[in-house]
Amino acid sequence: NDVTPMHIGPNDMILIDSLHGLYANMTASVPDKQKFRLYIETLLQMKDANGRFVRWTDMRLMRRMIRDSYYRGYSPQQTLEHWHYVRSSELRNIIPHVNSADYVINSALPYELPIMQPRLIDHFKEWTQRYQEDTNRQDAHNRAARVYELLRGITPTEDDSTIPPTSLLREFIGGSTYDY
Repeated sequence: NDVTPMHIGPNDMILIDSLHGLYANMTASVPDKQKFRLYIETLLQMKDANGRFVRWTDMRLMRRMIRDSYYRGYSPQQTLEHWHYVRSSELRNIIPHVNSADYVINSALPYELPIMQPRLIDHFKEWTQRYQEDTNRQDAHNRAARVYELLRGITPTEDDSTIPPTSLLREFIGGSTYDY
């Protein structure tokens, strides 16, 4: 348990870029009156072809698959197979604390699904078939089948040139003017 002491000045700010910043134990040594908790979520209010709302976690999964494959060396399949651990952890350690946020930002973009569709639909189709009979990968199969069904109803857009280089989506698909 190595500890690296931090010293901040009276006008300095600490930014925790992580869902874990909402977890009270993460910032227990900082008085509450000195915290501003910001929560960013993909709160897409869109229905699929069957009239069901698109799940926010499915949007996050697709974003993460693309980002992890570009920037973290994980294949989309690895992200899918690991996703149930991510969800389990956030349901235990993050979601109960979301209401402690001082402000919530909706980061969903109306043009996101047509951009994700050509990048991911073939993967989801393959996983739906691959995991159909695999009892150890039921979570992966259920997610893959649900997202594949969603993406099948989306008209793809392969040309992302109209997405501004400052768009949040660029963090995931590349072409951002920001350095990460």
